[in-house]
Amino acid sequence: MRLQDKVALLTGAAAAIEGELMGFGGAAAHKFLREGAKVVLTDIRDELGERAAAALREQGAKAIYQHLDVTSEADWLKATDLTLTTYGRLDILFNNAGIERPNKIEDLTE
Repeated sequence: MRLQDKVALLTGAAAAIEGELMGFGGAAAHKFLREGAKVVLTDIRDELGERAAAALREQGAKAIYQHLDVTSEADWLKATDLTLTTYGRLDILFNNAGIERPNKIEDLTE
């Protein structure tokens, strides 16, 4: 297992329940777990995220869920703090969530 004991934080990963419609973030979570990583699923869809993390834990995976709105600096701090508190490290950031704003990147402040 190439990612044994690595810790991955994945954004946009609430849909990680096998047998249901699984997005790119959910599929990535399963791949990281198969490779031996521990995962922190994050999303803005809390009910789905909690169910996904619980389903993964029932299968023996090391998985937790944390609400994360990628536009919120405070949410990023909470997610990284939970990751470090729970697992003691953060090795991989898989940013699958996105936002759509009709601005040029040069005009964005954050």
